[in-house]
Amino acid sequence: MCLEFVIPSRHGQPPKMTRENQFSPWICHVCDRTFQDIESTACSICYKTTCAAHLRHVAHFNPESDLYELRPICLHCAVTGSS
Repeated sequence: MCLEFVIPSRHGQPPKMTRENQFSPWICHVCDRTFQDIESTACSICYKTTCAAHLRHVAHFNPESDLYELRPICLHCAVTGSS
């Protein structure tokens, strides 16, 4: 999540806008490593958080739009053939 906040004005100067990234700690369900400094991505099949090393983007046909879409799929779902 990215938060924006205003630092109060000092000595008649206009306030400065700053950005501060604050991510909640999370665990990759494939390798069980804990991360806090990067944003997690969920698998589009099992909806579990996965690190970038264990995530692939796979083309999947969407029958509603008749188009192929790239879906993030974790290594576990890719190996087991879940789809």
